[in-house]
Amino acid sequence: MNPPIKDDDAHNPPPKMSTPEEWIRAYVHADNQVQAHTAELQRLRAERKQWADRILEWHRHHPFPENRVVISDGSLHLVRRKRYGHLSFDYLKNVFHKHIKSEEQRAQLLSLIRDNRPVDIDDEIVRR
Repeated sequence: MNPPIKDDDAHNPPPKMSTPEEWIRAYVHADNQVQAHTAELQRLRAERKQWADRILEWHRHHPFPENRVVISDGSLHLVRRKRYGHLSFDYLKNVFHKHIKSEEQRAQLLSLIRDNRPVDIDDEIVRR
């Protein structure tokens, strides 16, 4: 079994392995680590969001001076940001339907956008 990857090894190439079986074993090992770290990261993000929601709710009733809190290694700033939704084809259909009267023109525009959008095709390994 391969040793875990350390932070200082992140930019170094993997050790030379001579057989495809070793390559596959190393890939599966790395994939297992990615899955474990991904699950932990999702858990931590959910926990952080719960704390942020609690802090923001409290802040609505007890505003922080200058919308920031000084902490030991810097400060937390409470900011307001716009969050845009995905530009989906359903959204485009709805907008076109509201603003373009001709069904034929709407269909042509959607086809033009769908057929000419950039698409990258990459080879990858997918574990199932």
